[in-house]
Amino acid sequence: FVVLCHGHGGSRHENGGFDEIAEALAEQGIATIRVDYPGCGDSTEDFSENNMTNMISDTKSAISYLEDNYPVSTSDYGIFGYSMGGRIALEMLADPDYSFSAAVMLAPAADTEDLKNLFGGSDNWETLKADAEASPDQWVEFTTIYGQVQHLGVQFFKDLEAKTFNDLTDAAASAYRGPSMVIYAVDDTAVSPSVSQGVADKLGAEVVKTPEDGHSYGFYGGPAYVKRIVVENTADFFAANLN
Repeated sequence: FVVLCHGHGGSRHENGGFDEIAEALAEQGIATIRVDYPGCGDSTEDFSENNMTNMISDTKSAISYLEDNYPVSTSDYGIFGYSMGGRIALEMLADPDYSFSAAVMLAPAADTEDLKNLFGGSDNWETLKADAEASPDQWVEFTTIYGQVQHLGVQFFKDLEAKTFNDLTDAAASAYRGPSMVIYAVDDTAVSPSVSQGVADKLGAEVVKTPEDGHSYGFYGGPAYVKRIVVENTADFFAANLN
């Protein structure tokens, strides 16, 4: 089986993109499980609970649920992460309690300094963080470049600042020696291509590049062939590396 981790403000469907990945894996005899992280999709929690701590906990719960309730292998499983989900995947790969057999990351948001650009740059990041800390509710309202209104909680900032790019990728590379793949667009506008390539370099991962479509990867409009690149390479990779 493969656990699918969606991106910041996305959902377990990722506008149909994750549905197609799940279907492609099912055709290969591979089960999948995915959840809506706090404040996303059908989640009933407020987005202020959306932070790495809670998302990693939800990911672990999803794995346990699948293993406890379905006839899946408990020793041969993979992880797929898109954007912030890619960061979750790296955290999970570094966890000694899990022994993944394969990992695919789509534009993994592994560098907080790079991520700050999505929140108006470093100065605005610090302003948002200070406002969240000063708020009685411990969150600050923020409207993303995609028009999504989010409540960014204090823990959101703490978690993302807790580890540098090297902290995160070195821990994953040290704990995980299995096969991996990193997919990214050469014109990604949310996660810099250099960050994705850096993750691939640290893990010794296979690399698949798409020639366009920014951070959408065909999930949110854009050329259909880009989504095919993501879906087909992901399904083929897991089929080859999960028994």
